[in-house]
Amino acid sequence: MQEAICPFCLGKNIRFIDFVGGNSIENSRTLMECIECEKFYWDDDGKEVKHLFDSCKTILMNPKKCDENVRKAHTNGKANYDRRKIEEFDLLCGSCSHRKFFLRI
Repeated sequence: MQEAICPFCLGKNIRFIDFVGGNSIENSRTLMECIECEKFYWDDDGKEVKHLFDSCKTILMNPKKCDENVRKAHTNGKANYDRRKIEEFDLLCGSCSHRKFFLRI
């Protein structure tokens, strides 16, 4: 088994977040997080993932279970412009127990 290494900081403290589904099995991907640099990325190609709240269906399907801060920012669009807010919401969404990420392909 190959040891997971962060493609950004080369750290080895990696956390599996979720299997993110799409329209079919071949569209599914594995979302990972580096604990050391706090970045999310796809396991298959190592590309960074931002705006997790944009790919999560919880806010639409079960908004009461979505974090209030994420809900408010999502409805007024503020998070799309502030890099720090995007990172903060990504961390909130990445640790959410109700998340339902879905690939928009």
